Amino acid sequence: METGFLYILTAIFSFWIINGMFRIFLPNYALSKYVAGEWDIPRDNVVRFFGVLSLVLGTYLLLYVWGYVSI
Repeated sequence: METGFLYILTAIFSFWIINGMFRIFLPNYALSKYVAGEWDIPRDNVVRFFGVLSLVLGTYLLLYVWGYVSI
């Protein structure tokens, strides 16, 4: 895999990880809600679920891209 493409994927998956942490610990201030301007959605558990999903998937794909795990 070319180095530039590897760094682009790393940036994308790192954003997923950071966004997942925001969704878990600060569900009212999740990045996607901030961008959409929706601050008052009372579905914190759903937001946290997708935060965990984003965190796990982003971490796994980041490790996969760098060759630490395999499918």
